[in-house]
Amino acid sequence: MQFKITFRNQYKALDFTLFLLLFTVACILYFKYTDPYFNLEIFVWIFLALLIPVLYLHIEYLLINSNSFLKINSDLSSLHYVESNKVIDLDFNQTERIILYLVPSAYRSPIERKMHFLPIESYGYAVIYSKEGDKIIITSLMIPDLYEEFSKIKGITLVKKKRFLASPSLEKLIQWFSKDGL
Repeated sequence: MQFKITFRNQYKALDFTLFLLLFTVACILYFKYTDPYFNLEIFVWIFLALLIPVLYLHIEYLLINSNSFLKINSDLSSLHYVESNKVIDLDFNQTERIILYLVPSAYRSPIERKMHFLPIESYGYAVIYSKEGDKIIITSLMIPDLYEEFSKIKGITLVKKKRFLASPSLEKLIQWFSKDGL
């Protein structure tokens, strides 16, 4: 299977955010015309509180995988990853482990995973570690359901980690703080 960032994958990640935007606008218009003394700012602040982390994750994921391409060949047991300036070919036996950083809702059943309560639930990423020390980051803008795709690969250790905000840069910051003992 071949994976890259597409408009459809980006829409899948942003569809709940767009729904919230329409809902917020509808609530503002409704309350503006039915009750002119109603405080409309609450809808705007709630929407902004939900939108800012989504925009941060979306831009970060675009920067990580914007010119990337991943091909998983289960028949040949290999991964082929192309980034703008490097190409990595890995056999499944050369892969040490895959760590999935997912939101807690990703641990539900496949049908329940499609239901979202927060817009950031569409975002997650995987880090593929090779035995030679190579590290590949694959975001949910390339593969919308990371757990489903990587669980199909047999013979590779799959580690799942729960994160409320699945951000590679925040993960590096957490590792830096824990390394220094803060």
